[in-house]
Amino acid sequence: MRRNSGNGNGASLVREAYPEHILFEKKEGVYYLRGKDLAQAKKVLGLECEDNTALGFDNISLSVYLKQLLGKGLRVGIRQGNIVHAVKLGNTTRSHKVASIAIGLAPKLLLDQTELDRLQHRFGNGHSTFRDRVQEVREEISKGQATTLKDFGTIYVYQVDQDTYEIDWQLTTMTSGF
Repeated sequence: MRRNSGNGNGASLVREAYPEHILFEKKEGVYYLRGKDLAQAKKVLGLECEDNTALGFDNISLSVYLKQLLGKGLRVGIRQGNIVHAVKLGNTTRSHKVASIAIGLAPKLLLDQTELDRLQHRFGNGHSTFRDRVQEVREEISKGQATTLKDFGTIYVYQVDQDTYEIDWQLTTMTSGF
């Protein structure tokens, strides 16, 4: 969002136009906090600095501090000259509804034999909570309770060839409990 605060003494006019914002001033790729903005940010973020007149940040530090300030419900802006860009938290992950159908696939269609053997060796011998949980899931499926599998997340698989499938790890969601 851009707002022009007018001509003349830019800093004071911008400050008047955004009295409740913490304003970072951008100059030559560095983002500075000064005066009231610096004092408020130091208090909220727990920053310590020797020079209480100005404190500069690079892009990465700025993004971290912006997220923290916005997360605390504060209003934040970036001033460059007489232009202020109000900053708001946005959803960085885009969720798209993917057209799909539920199918059952045998493990051998997703993993090669070496990987299957490794998993069998790791979870097939002795006591394993993973193996126990897999057995519970198998029993739920055999009883027709497949809807309970949604608790584990969704695995998205696409067909590469007639008998070859691959998991789309960008779309697949699995809970850590599985």
